[in-house]
Amino acid sequence: MEKYSFEGNRIITGLRHFYRGGQLINDLKDVVKGDVYNRSYSDLRNGNPTVPLIELYNSLDSEKAGKLERIFGCRNLSNKEILDFGRWVEDSDIVERVARRIKDSYAVGVHLIGSVLPEDATVWFQKWAEYKLEFLKEALT
Repeated sequence: MEKYSFEGNRIITGLRHFYRGGQLINDLKDVVKGDVYNRSYSDLRNGNPTVPLIELYNSLDSEKAGKLERIFGCRNLSNKEILDFGRWVEDSDIVERVARRIKDSYAVGVHLIGSVLPEDATVWFQKWAEYKLEFLKEALT
């Protein structure tokens, strides 16, 4: 397997941070509001252990964590389960914690890419990160 140059590795790693930030946005939107496609908590229902779901689980007391375990992967959630889940999210600080991870991912991505590419090329990545963070803010309100 051919190795990339130091600069190539920094760009690849920076792009991975951008991808991670975007994926975290999708996962967080799914936990907060269902998701953009209105599939209603698809990660929870499909049993996908995303960062926001793990953060939520870790923030719950043992009784609520047990309830979350029972509904994790259940394709059909009752209205009560949906309401409980929404309340757990609202009562937790997972939105803020995951939002910080997203911001950090984009900041690291911009830093790594900016350490290799010229400023006029890096500005595109900075603007993309700003756009995605603004999109995140709007999507969560």
